[in-house]
Amino acid sequence: MSGLGAPFLQQMVRVDLRTMVMDVPTQDVIPRDNVSVKVNAVIYFRVIDP
Repeated sequence: MSGLGAPFLQQMVRVDLRTMVMDVPTQDVIPRDNVSVKVNAVIYFRVIDP
């Protein structure tokens, strides 16, 4: 009965290797010296070892 069934199972996972960018909304921050500061940020994600 050779040929019936899989001798081993494999799983394929699709990984996106592009650099992804996520914008963080502007936030108001008040440090110790009580000066209002607006902070903007951008986060970059990159897959190093898929």
